[in-house]
Amino acid sequence: MHACSRKVHAVVHNFRHNHGMKPKLVVKPPDLLRDMAAADVLGDAPRVVQGVVEDDASVYGVSLGGEAISIADLRTLCKNLEAADCEMKVLDLGSSLDVKGRPPLEKEEIDAEAERIAVQWGEFAPPPAEGDDPPEDEKTEKLKEAVASTGGEFTTHEDAFKHLAKVQLNRLDMLLTALQQNASLTKLDLSNNSIGTLLDGKKSFKQLRLAKAALDDHRGITDLCLRGNEMGPKGTGTILKGLNQNISVTALDVSENGLGDDEEEDADEDAENDDPAFGEALAGLDAVADLLKKNKFLRSLSLARNRIKEIELEEEPSETFGEDTGLYKVLQPLTKFHRLTTLDLSGNEFSAGGGYILGAALAKNKSVTSLNVSECALGAKGLEALCTHIAPANQLKTFRLRRNGFAGLKGKRNAKLTAKALTAFVGYLSGESAQAHLGCLDVAYNNMGPEASAMVLETLGGCTALREVDLSLNHLCGVSTSEYNGVGLKALGDLVQKRNIVSLHLKWNFLQPKGGEEFAAALAASKVTTLDVRHNHLMGDGLGALCKGCDNLNVLRAGSNGACGPAASEVGALMQRSPHLTMLDLSDNKIGTEGSLSVLGAVAESKLVALNLHKNMIGEAAAPDVAKAMKHLKTLQIGDNDFGSAAVVKHVIPAIRDCTVRTLEIWGGEGDPEESLKKAIDLFDEREGGDSGTLIELDLGVPLETLPSPQPADVPQSSPRNANNYAAKLLENLKAATFGSAAEVAL
Repeated sequence: MHACSRKVHAVVHNFRHNHGMKPKLVVKPPDLLRDMAAADVLGDAPRVVQGVVEDDASVYGVSLGGEAISIADLRTLCKNLEAADCEMKVLDLGSSLDVKGRPPLEKEEIDAEAERIAVQWGEFAPPPAEGDDPPEDEKTEKLKEAVASTGGEFTTHEDAFKHLAKVQLNRLDMLLTALQQNASLTKLDLSNNSIGTLLDGKKSFKQLRLAKAALDDHRGITDLCLRGNEMGPKGTGTILKGLNQNISVTALDVSENGLGDDEEEDADEDAENDDPAFGEALAGLDAVADLLKKNKFLRSLSLARNRIKEIELEEEPSETFGEDTGLYKVLQPLTKFHRLTTLDLSGNEFSAGGGYILGAALAKNKSVTSLNVSECALGAKGLEALCTHIAPANQLKTFRLRRNGFAGLKGKRNAKLTAKALTAFVGYLSGESAQAHLGCLDVAYNNMGPEASAMVLETLGGCTALREVDLSLNHLCGVSTSEYNGVGLKALGDLVQKRNIVSLHLKWNFLQPKGGEEFAAALAASKVTTLDVRHNHLMGDGLGALCKGCDNLNVLRAGSNGACGPAASEVGALMQRSPHLTMLDLSDNKIGTEGSLSVLGAVAESKLVALNLHKNMIGEAAAPDVAKAMKHLKTLQIGDNDFGSAAVVKHVIPAIRDCTVRTLEIWGGEGDPEESLKKAIDLFDEREGGDSGTLIELDLGVPLETLPSPQPADVPQSSPRNANNYAAKLLENLKAATFGSAAEVAL
């Protein structure tokens, strides 16, 4: 497989806005497609998509990780997709085709394409002299027709060519056209690309029909993701109609497409050309129901966050309750056709009435084994209705119920409703089906409290197939640090010793030091390999005690526990003696420099691959140990500490030469982070043409507002392009040849 060169480019990430942090410059590898195009290898040996086909060199794919793709790169990709010998299996262009925060097409791209189109059209009759009638010109008339047919208005030949250039350079249309010639893909992700939406917000059914044709004709795609395109009921219906007879797609994600909205007023400009063999395309949830009736091969369907409307539960619902609702229509095929195995309805807030309709449908279904109804506003009544119906028949292996508000509400009436809901829930869990088949239960963020949690956990003791439990934010040991109730934690300890639980999530449960001490022995006797105890006020004593029971863990997430320095020695000892621990998160624990030395010093003697020491008050004295740890880890996150740029330049940057780290984040403290960046660029320059090393992402904490370059006079300070030009100017100032002439800087 071709080894891409290690030139780097700059990308300005906006993910830090989620945490109230300002965007910073992150050094990454070059644009994947551009690099491969230069080597002319894209069709033969594309890069393996990490996380999808990890370490499987026989499966090829391209993932841009949401970065915008240029027209030149897209042409390269389309050319290879259309090639008869294309071997690409996985293509992830999520968020890469709908370019937000900047003009959808650069002026240079439009001008170049307009010039190409003008050449294709050839010479036109010269314009008439002033006062003369225009000569008859058949070619100009055809050009006017071409402009009008694509929604434009003819003014001049030059403007006509530019209009046609914009039409021709539509990224989605280019890709969808190429897909019609492709036969190799098996996994396609086109999420968050505004399929079927024009720049003015109106629907383009022409593009939706193009997408329908491309997907309907493809006989290789098994996994299709169209999440987040907001195609609307009619637009999504157009796509789904093309999948009714599809025999390859087994997993379909149409989340976040407004399927539950009222039908739009946008007209389908070509509806009269519907294939009479299949009839008119249905809209929204009716289209989903039609798909479930007609498609015999679909096994996994995600309808998450589609604004399926609230359904009020009647006091004594009839057998046909809700028959006029979209949810009822979607679920009715499941009562007759037993094919679908995975159903995701999360984030739809159809409330208690929806819980009743869902339970009634699943009571007659024998195929669904994975159900996600998280964030559906079920409440106590909805949970009771759902569990009462599905208990006798369904064989769920995965049941996700997070954030449904069925417990923790104040008042006597709510307490009674919660008690009834929990009785029904426990009744389901104690049923023959759940006891034999349930493997994963997610009830996170439902505030059950110690006693209710204990009741659920005790019942789970009979579930012989149980492997994963998520109890995050259920107040397992109380609602604050001023109280401690160990009844729920004791039930959990009994459960993990009795059943082969391998993944356990306990965030935000106020375990406190006493909980860490009490749970350690049960954890040591369990089969748990992944443990998440973040935000539990364990403090140093609690985390230190818990570490004594963690020898079997592969993953330990213990961030934000106020652990401080003394617990770090116990963590270091765990790292050295554990034969399995590969991922450790100790972020936001204020372990300090001394504590970090205990952890970093143990890396060489451990099996650790990923370490997170973000925000731990670590000073420059730890920099040499960071450099040593870089020779053993693949991921090291140690940002928001107090190293200072001088220590980073002296110890950390030189260690890049022979490190094993692929992702490194280190910033914070006094000094000039730009100096660290310059040093890193120099190092990449030295490496050019030699051993490329392993580092592919480097975050040195360079804030955009401190970059030493003038603001372009023609760019307003408020423009989102401002930061892009600023960062691009930095690259020019640094004379960073390794960034490439076509380096992409995206906000």
